[in-house]
Amino acid sequence: MKSLPLYLIVLVFAACNKSDYVPAKGGGSGTKNKIIGNVVLYDDLTNKVPSFDSMTVHLDGTTFSTVTDSSGKYSFKDVPLGSYTVVYEKPGYGTFKLDTFNLVQNITDTPAIIPPKILGQLSTTAVIDMFPSIEGDFIKIVATIDPPGNGSTARAVRFFYGNDSLVTKENFSAFSPVYGVKSANATERIDKTDFYSMGFSAGDTVYVKVYGDAFFSNDYIDVPSAKRIFPNLNTNSSSPKSFILP
Repeated sequence: MKSLPLYLIVLVFAACNKSDYVPAKGGGSGTKNKIIGNVVLYDDLTNKVPSFDSMTVHLDGTTFSTVTDSSGKYSFKDVPLGSYTVVYEKPGYGTFKLDTFNLVQNITDTPAIIPPKILGQLSTTAVIDMFPSIEGDFIKIVATIDPPGNGSTARAVRFFYGNDSLVTKENFSAFSPVYGVKSANATERIDKTDFYSMGFSAGDTVYVKVYGDAFFSNDYIDVPSAKRIFPNLNTNSSSPKSFILP
């Protein structure tokens, strides 16, 4: 697979806000503790938004809910010890979930800290058309996007792969990292062995669907269903296309 520029690798790494196990760091000496955290908000490109306020943060299944201030900070008081799913929501950002935050007793009386979350807006990049083709041992995928990227502004796309024409962002066998596009066309050459590592075999018909995404993608694993969720994708996308894997 074509290697990503260093700046994009850093962005993709920073955007991996997937669900994870987060031990609490402090909290109090009783049966209830304080929780603090903060968010950093970006547009769907690589720009921080002017203010990080008005994102709703709540503990799923409880009445604990708050909103972030302009610096992205939020807190909960007197939260009973236990395990919580933390849900982040704001119009234009979709929903992000953090599973699981374990709030445990700590006699230091310092608040429990949820690690900072970097979240991006919904993608404004539509995929107009897409064509895969075979070039030797490589699969070339060209996706036309709108608006196009340019020399100073890259736009982001993500590829989804499946075994039938019903492949979507909810129904897929594998997916790509976020790719940066600095023109009207996202062009990627992917080694056939990369598809083998995804579980496909030589001779398989592989279907591809491409969506615009955010560089700071809010994707996460929904623990109850064990499915990966992609909240940032632009659903304005062309129909899936297929190729036969060499």
